[in-house]
Amino acid sequence: MDVSADLQELARYPVGLVSAGIKSILDIGRTLEYLETLGVPVVTYGKTQDFPAFYSPSSGFKSPWRVNDPTAAANILFTQWGLGMNNGVLFGVPIPDSYATVGKQLQEAVEQAVQESRKNGMDQTGKDVTPWLLERVRELTSGRSLSSNIALIENTALKGAQIAVAYAKLIGQHSGRHVAAGSVPTVVSTPTKLVVIGSAAVDVVSQASVTSDTHDSRGRQSTSPGTVALHLGGVGRNVAEAAYRISTSKFQAQPSATVLISSVGDDSLGRLLLEEMRRIGMRTDGVTTSHQRSAVCNMVLDGSGNLIGGVADMKIVQSIEAEEVVSHIIRHAPALVAMDANVSPDVLKAVVRHCNTANVPTFFEPTSVIKSVSILPAISSALESGFQRPPIRFASPNLFELTEIYNCARAGPWELTSHDYWWRTIDDFSLGTEFRLSMEQLARQTAGPNGKTLSFLVDQGVTQMAINLLPFFQHLIIKCGELGVLLAMRFPSGEPTAWMGERSDIRRRQIVAHGKSETVVIKHYPSHTIDPQSIVNVTGAGDSLVGAILAALAQNLSAFNNPGLLDGIIRLAQSAAIETLQSPLAVSPSLSTST
Repeated sequence: MDVSADLQELARYPVGLVSAGIKSILDIGRTLEYLETLGVPVVTYGKTQDFPAFYSPSSGFKSPWRVNDPTAAANILFTQWGLGMNNGVLFGVPIPDSYATVGKQLQEAVEQAVQESRKNGMDQTGKDVTPWLLERVRELTSGRSLSSNIALIENTALKGAQIAVAYAKLIGQHSGRHVAAGSVPTVVSTPTKLVVIGSAAVDVVSQASVTSDTHDSRGRQSTSPGTVALHLGGVGRNVAEAAYRISTSKFQAQPSATVLISSVGDDSLGRLLLEEMRRIGMRTDGVTTSHQRSAVCNMVLDGSGNLIGGVADMKIVQSIEAEEVVSHIIRHAPALVAMDANVSPDVLKAVVRHCNTANVPTFFEPTSVIKSVSILPAISSALESGFQRPPIRFASPNLFELTEIYNCARAGPWELTSHDYWWRTIDDFSLGTEFRLSMEQLARQTAGPNGKTLSFLVDQGVTQMAINLLPFFQHLIIKCGELGVLLAMRFPSGEPTAWMGERSDIRRRQIVAHGKSETVVIKHYPSHTIDPQSIVNVTGAGDSLVGAILAALAQNLSAFNNPGLLDGIIRLAQSAAIETLQSPLAVSPSLSTST
């Protein structure tokens, strides 16, 4: 059997397909029956329920439903997806009436071509028979089939655009509306500010008691007294929760403004994740259910809450398909897209490619040293396609992840720092003696209340690595732990920014270098004072910091262009990290009120 893969795709993805019907050279009846089996609604968009046959407005078969205006068609899509159904809808649009007469003549040519294909054996060639038949029809009709082809393409494009406009209006009219799905409130087609793509996992946190010595060699093959707890986790989920809590409390944003795209298993842990996320108030319409095991991260902490080791089973996250993720982004049309490195490099590449084409800024959270370099193939692909600006708008590595990304960008298989674009961009920075002297002065400043200095910025080459990565990441938010937060940013000339009027000021811990066509900014924020005894665990602090930044950026994408706004964002993010440091959960519930 020669069954088009398009039919299966219609059953898997929420898309409205506007088509001129099915070519009469195919088995129309079986195709419609197969679509019914797959649960794909078939709707005639016209005056009758006749299902069209490409060149002809009637195929001899009827559609189960009929609409004749774009609003009715849009309502079908809006209601279906609002109920959480993920399949598509096929709209059959008959060819314009003025071409119906020509269609009868074309049908005669089609039948002749089909007979010829049976005689010469072309009908046994599988997928090659269709292009042969279309070309033969064109020959038999002296090109008249071409004008009909153009007419039906123009007609379906027009109807599709009208349905899309009507659908957009419905979303605007129903902003914030909720419907009941069983006993669980489900957000329906509400505006999305932020999409977070990444892992949703259950954290099994084992923490030794303060009195036990987990490093004692006698305990290596034995258990230690302490506590074991089950919490919601996963970097993407943590970030999304932090952004959700802060955006609703600090910025009074709609609860539906943040969407997590992830996957959980059809098991008890998957059900726990979904139930708890709904209880918090988070959206779950971007989380799919898979037959694989739900993601689990088993972490072992010492008595002070520091991570000793553990095992992370994230295979289900790697199985998320790129097409599905891009489909979600298109559907939600967010202002900002964030990705964690748990998803596959193929997903990262597809998301970066789509967002760059659609001019949607992206935010990359490296997740771990090993996974941090998974973004490099996406950057390489963007450069190969001729992209002439940073492929990633924001990234938030820690010091170890920054080093790994830098080393692999230089010497890995991608050799990104050998690209002409990299050389041109670095040259445009025009960093010279004045910048180096300013860095030496900054390195003598204290990092925070711990009394340590910022010498690591120069001694460990942190600033040098960050500058070398700015061609690929426009803004780097480097998490330095107890040494604070370091920002490395670039602002191309022509981009409105208040940094153009700023100068280097070591007391304010900022260096501003105005190059030929770029302004480069290095800005350090000291760590906040916190009682070490109040720290419960450190595993989710970085995710909360990132979530807070995302919540602020979702409200104002150009906030980094304003030094005053930026200071407020980083203070907010550091406060969020401290709140989570003092909570046993991966994200502190107090973010909903205290920030």
